[in-house]
Order: sequence, then C-alpha cells, then structure tokens
Amino acid sequence: MTILERNKLIENYLPLANSLAYEKKKSLPKKVDIDDLKSAAYFGLVDAAQKYIESKSSFGTYARWRITGEIKDFIRESCRDNSRCSISLDQPDENGNSLAESVPQKQEVQTNDFFEETTKKLNDLDKNILSMYYVKDMSMKEIGSKIGVSESRISQILKKSRDKVKITLAA
Repeated sequence: MTILERNKLIENYLPLANSLAYEKKKSLPKKVDIDDLKSAAYFGLVDAAQKYIESKSSFGTYARWRITGEIKDFIRESCRDNSRCSISLDQPDENGNSLAESVPQKQEVQTNDFFEETTKKLNDLDKNILSMYYVKDMSMKEIGSKIGVSESRISQILKKSRDKVKITLAA
C-alpha cells in the first residue's frame, strides 16, 4: 500500500474514529474530554492503516478493533496518571456493563470504601482478583500467572464476582 492509499484510507475512516470516540464518551465521567478521546481514536486509526494487511480482513473491521483498543489504552493511562476517572470500577467490561452503574451520582464514595462495601459478600480470592483487575489494572493473564490458574479461569471468576457485585449494588 502506498502512502497516498494509506492517507486516503485514513481520511475515509475518520468518521468511524469520531463515532467510536463519541460512543465511548457516553459511558465515561464528564471530566474526560472528547477531544482527548478523538485524538486517541485517530492514533488508533493511523496505527491500523500502517499495520493493515489486505488479505487478512476488511479494513473497517480491523480499524474498529485498533481504534477501540487505543481509546481503552488512553482511558487506562489517564486513570492511572491523572486520576481523571473517579474509580476504576467505572470501566465497562467486555459486554459494555459497568460495575458502578447503579451507584447514585450524588453520593460521594471513596474508592476503598466503595470497593469494600460492594465486595463484602465475596470470598477473599474473589475480592483479590477483582482488586487486581479493576483497581490495580492487571490483565487476566497477569492475574492468572500470579495466582497459578489459567486466564480463562480468571475470566470465569471475574464474571461470577461481577454478577454478585451487581446484585449487591441493586439491593
């Protein structure tokens, strides 16, 4: 692919990058700036155009994954560096569900207090795994290595724990 073709591809898919940034903004705190999200989306789009191999898949599908991944990386980094996110538990899971959706917006909750309150019905292992994933921002692979179980088992435990926490929040 020539540079001109790559640039044309980027121009054609800018609306997709904008759309994904605006879509993600809806589920984030107001503190997160849309321009920052759009910027991350553009980086993802450019990266997708540079790494795209035509025979593998359609560019739109590939670009969507790369852009979304770049936006998520930006959010994680922002939460870590600038405390822009109120709590890590606001981060939607792979299904787009947030653990903190049911928490009233007017209620000021400290992260530790919130975490302790919402996980009080979980056993220590489940609490530890939730903490490593949502608070310490570790990957499932890292958690599995640390605990000595497979990544898929960590995924199962996280899902079960999230379901229990949602029940606690709904009560």
